[in-house]
Amino acid sequence: CCDDTNAISAQVDTEAERTVILCEELTHATHSAGNILADHRMERRVRERIFDRLVGTAGLVRACLAGCRTPWEIADFCGVPEAFLHALLENYRERFDPRITVPLPEGTYSLTLQPTLCVSRIKKRKGETG
Repeated sequence: CCDDTNAISAQVDTEAERTVILCEELTHATHSAGNILADHRMERRVRERIFDRLVGTAGLVRACLAGCRTPWEIADFCGVPEAFLHALLENYRERFDPRITVPLPEGTYSLTLQPTLCVSRIKKRKGETG
């Protein structure tokens, strides 16, 4: 980053890697000030924003609903590198309970993070609307 310009090395091979790098740079530019390398809490918050922005719990649910089963398939579906997905899952396992309720327009789902990633639809209770 120089003079409000971000450049990505030509050595970055995949679109998924470029997406993560660009999101990381933009998030740093908009959410941090000073020497972020010296502030581990700020770096962690920025990383969490990147995880949430690029994939999020809704992205994990949608990937599973689309039939993705392996980490590679989920990462490919979400448009991120597999290493990024593994870091995201590790972060989510630290941040959230093992089971998260994820509301989507098409229904509400339960996302289980441990021991493996699992999605199930939460059925409406009798008499419940919406």
